[in-house]
Amino acid sequence: MNHNIPNLQVHIHKVDGSTTTFVENDAGEVKKLLDEFQPAQIFDRDKITFTDKNSIMSLPVSKITRIDLEAEQHSHLLFPVDVVNAVELTGIEFQALVRNPVMREQWEQISTLDASLVTFMDVEMADGQCVFLTMEMQVELQSELWKTKGFPLSGSGFCFRMRTGGVAVLNLAHLTRLTFFPKPLHTLADTWNAHQFHSQPPTKHINGSHSGATTLGYLPPTSLFPQDKAINFRRK
Repeated sequence: MNHNIPNLQVHIHKVDGSTTTFVENDAGEVKKLLDEFQPAQIFDRDKITFTDKNSIMSLPVSKITRIDLEAEQHSHLLFPVDVVNAVELTGIEFQALVRNPVMREQWEQISTLDASLVTFMDVEMADGQCVFLTMEMQVELQSELWKTKGFPLSGSGFCFRMRTGGVAVLNLAHLTRLTFFPKPLHTLADTWNAHQFHSQPPTKHINGSHSGATTLGYLPPTSLFPQDKAINFRRK
């Protein structure tokens, strides 16, 4: 093992678009922190505090949009019950999958609540980050969340596997848009029936003609740290 490489890196993304990174090299401390990691509740507290030999730093949760953890290994799965391995996609992968005829045919054939379903989410956060995700979840759970919350996710944070191999948790309080595929089987109250408008900048007149904005149909297509403890990290 190369001991020059930290065993754990924690990247704190903030509403203003900046990122602060903390590192920990002690394997025992890393395991302890990962074992106590509770992504669904991490944003329920008021602040997250990091300590070092000579300093202490407190970060208000209200200013945090996302937490990334990059470690050599994770000691347990971090996903909510009935959600299977939420994984990050590239934008190109996401668009290809939600437009895939085979995938759309599978969605149309879902008729029972006891089935599982591959779903996709296009998430936009308050700091401008966009995240594309796919996951498998029970149709019954998805239906219940939509009915009770009008929203397909529960808890204050949502965890997924990053393309780099680490895991990240989004602060759902700073979610500004979520596009979910497919839509629920049942009809939701208070929804507006309309498709998203995509505009293009107007172009110059050429031979007496011009092109402007166009209307396109949007194609429908998947406690980090104990509340009372500070974290012994050094800032990178």
